[in-house]
Order: sequence, then structure tokens, then C-alpha cells
Amino acid sequence: MKKSLILAAVFSCLSLSMAHAADSDGDGVDDSNDFCPDATYNQAVDDYGCSILFFVNDSGIRSFWRTVRPKDSSIEVLDSATESLGQVMRRYPTMQFTLSGYGDGPGDRRRGLQRAEFVRNHWAAQGIDSSRIFVESPPYTEVIDCSQDRIERCRERNRRVEMSIRQY
Repeated sequence: MKKSLILAAVFSCLSLSMAHAADSDGDGVDDSNDFCPDATYNQAVDDYGCSILFFVNDSGIRSFWRTVRPKDSSIEVLDSATESLGQVMRRYPTMQFTLSGYGDGPGDRRRGLQRAEFVRNHWAAQGIDSSRIFVESPPYTEVIDCSQDRIERCRERNRRVEMSIRQY
């Protein structure tokens, strides 16, 4: 009888240690290590469960008028995102990304493409696999009301680079 109780206790402990830790948001990161518990399974998350897309797009990569290089504050965003992007690329080895660069105004897609290329090259210089990052320059879009008295503010908001998942 004692042997069976001891064996039952051993098997019970083994099964508990073999159980997976909880992952309530389904992003593949255990809750005990998840700094962003609201990220979902279909987001590109780093080792801490945080979305690289949300970080880059929410922080904003912005440029001055007629320039390709982002503002200094945006370079800081790129530098901060480098480690997370590397983690995401290791976690999802087939995932590819698209950087969409926007120009200064209608008809300025070339500068938008150059902005996206700058971001890709910046990350490549820091060791990120740039072969998995594609660049594009979508047509100019109005992100806010572009009434005549707000045209410069509207264009300023359009001078940006956004990141999206190309292939999972």
C-alpha cells in the first residue's frame, strides 16, 4: 500500500512538472514571462510577448520634409526595436515583413521608398536579416483632414514608415 501511494505521488509530481505553463493570450509566451498579456497569437511577438508591429507603428518612424533619414526620435525607436525584431525573426523563422514608406505629398513615392530602404538598411547594419524585410511605397494617403489651413500638418503625418507582416 505504501509503495502504491509513493508511486502515485511521484507520478503526480512528474505530470505537474511536465505540464505547460499557462499562456492566456495564446501568443506562445508563458504568462510568467509575458510583459504584454493582451497580445494575440497572430501578432509577431518577441520573447517577452510584445508585438513588434505595435511598437514600431505606434511609436512612429517619422521624417522631416524632403529628407530620407528619420528624425532622431525615430532613430531611437529603430534602435529600441532592433532586439525585439531579432527575437521575433528567430521565433518565426519563415516570417517576412513589409516596410511601407510614404512620401511628402501626392506623387512623391520615390522618397517614400527611400525612407523604407533607410529603415531596412539601418536594421541590417545592426545584424537583422534584411532579406526577410521588403520595402514598398504605397500611394499617398490623407491620414487626417487636409483642409487648406492644415495641409502641412497633414503631410507631416504622412511622412512615415510603417511595418506589417508580409508572410507568416
